[in-house]
Amino acid sequence: AQLNVAVSSAEAARRNLRQYLHRIRRSLEPVDPQGTLLDTSGNYVCFDSSTVLWLDVDIFRITLQADASLNQLQQAVELYTGDLLEDIYDEWCHAERQTLRRQYLELLDRLSLLLRRAGRLDHAVQIAERWAAAEPYDEAAHRRLLELYALRGDRHRAVQHYRQMSARLA
Repeated sequence: AQLNVAVSSAEAARRNLRQYLHRIRRSLEPVDPQGTLLDTSGNYVCFDSSTVLWLDVDIFRITLQADASLNQLQQAVELYTGDLLEDIYDEWCHAERQTLRRQYLELLDRLSLLLRRAGRLDHAVQIAERWAAAEPYDEAAHRRLLELYALRGDRHRAVQHYRQMSARLA
């Protein structure tokens, strides 16, 4: 019985791998219609090393590590269009997804503060609103947003947002 479980687990793993590879190939079709970008020969799955690739996750990370300008940080925010592989629930991607999400939230915090210091209050509000939407129960995000509304002279919006948050928390 133990051998059957191991065989069925291996078969399930191969089936899952085939399904993921199929989904990856379908996702790559717009940039790789011939299906040559992904190398699945041997025991490895990797991108063809002779192909020059531009990966949003790599650019996002590089921007965060470098002494990035305000414009580069804004571009990094735009690169983050959602959690990494959000429809895949396997353990292998969970830690990476959480790391990138944390970095994104930290970037929103940092960028909203830098924009406030630069006097670009309208744009700082947009970034803080994005932060609050991405993390609806993060008190720091809502405090920043209320502060920016107040600095912009938008008392009505600050009070309205405060009441909405109070109702949500209640």
